[in-house]
Amino acid sequence: KFMQYEQLGFDKDNILVIPAFQSALSKHAEVLENGFLKIPEVQSITRARSMPGNIMGTMSIQGYDDLTFYSFPIGLNYFETMGMNIIKGRDHRADDIDQNNILLNEAAIKAMGIIEDPIGKTFTTFNRDWTIIGIVEDFHAVSKKEPIKPTFFRLFDSGQEQGSMLVKMDGKNLRSTMNSLQNVYEEISDAVMPYSFVDEFFDRQYKEEQTMITMIQVGTTMAAIIALLGLFGMTGFATKRRMKEMGIRKVLGAGFMNIQASLNRSNLLKLFIAAIISIPLIYYWLNEWLNSFAYRIEFPVLLVLGALILAAFISLSMAVFHSIKAYLINPVEILKDE
Repeated sequence: KFMQYEQLGFDKDNILVIPAFQSALSKHAEVLENGFLKIPEVQSITRARSMPGNIMGTMSIQGYDDLTFYSFPIGLNYFETMGMNIIKGRDHRADDIDQNNILLNEAAIKAMGIIEDPIGKTFTTFNRDWTIIGIVEDFHAVSKKEPIKPTFFRLFDSGQEQGSMLVKMDGKNLRSTMNSLQNVYEEISDAVMPYSFVDEFFDRQYKEEQTMITMIQVGTTMAAIIALLGLFGMTGFATKRRMKEMGIRKVLGAGFMNIQASLNRSNLLKLFIAAIISIPLIYYWLNEWLNSFAYRIEFPVLLVLGALILAAFISLSMAVFHSIKAYLINPVEILKDE
C-alpha cells in the first residue's frame, strides 16, 4: 500500500490514455480534444510521450555525463492533467517549443548542483541550448524500488511528433463518461477507441509484490489455522498431564485463580522462548527485504508486538478453556487411582 498509494507526487486515478500512433490522433487530434472537452466530466486533456510507469527513454546533458535523465516529451496542460506541482517558475506555453524552454524536477536540480536560482540557467543537449523555466516537485516515475531520478520535461511538437492523449476525468460516473468519450471517438474515426489507464501502467510495476502478498496471505492463513490447532492440542495435553497436580492443589484449598496462575506461567514461558528465537529472525529477514526498495516503511515494531500479544491471548484463552474443564472435575475422580 505504501508503494502504490503513498506520496507518489502525481494523481494516477481516472486518467485515460489513448495510445500514440492511432490514426484518429494523428489526423484529428484537435477535433478529438475539442469534442472530449465538451463532456462535463472531462477536466483537462494533454498529450505526452512519457508518463509515470511508461517512460519514453533516457538522455544525457552536456557537462553532466555522469547523470542519466528521464526524458519526458509532453504537451500543454501536462502538469495540470497529471496533478503534478510546479514549485518554482512556470508551466509551458505554446511558444516554448520555439524557445527551447524546459522544466526539471527537484532531483535534477540537486544532482546538477544548481539549487540556488536555477530559473534561467541554460545547458546543451540534442545539439540545442535549453533554458530552465520551472521546477517540478519530485514524483515517482517508476516503482519505489528505485530512487527518484533527474527528469527533463520538454514541450514536443505535436505537428512532427506523436504523443498519447491523456484525458483527466472527475471519476464520478466513469461508465457514462467512457461511453461519451467512445461516442465522440467513433464519430470522428469510425473505429473503436483504444485506451488504457495511467494507474494500470503504474500498477504493473508492483505485479511481483502483488503476487507475493497473495502468497503470504494464503500461507499465513494456513499456518495460523495449523498453529491454532497445534496450540489447542498442546495446551490440552499439558493440562491433562497436570490433572493430578491440580486435583491435589484443589484438595489442599487452592482456588481457581491459583491453579490458573500455575498453568499459565508455563505457557507464557514457552511463548517467551519462542519470541526470543523468532523476533531476531523476523527482524533480519524483513529488513533485508525492505532494503531492496529505495523508499520503504520502517520495521513494524507495533505489528510484531501486537502479534505477540494476540498469541499470548490465544494461548491463555485455550489454557483457561482446558483448565476450567479440569477444575470442574471432582478431585476424587482424578486421585482415585493413587
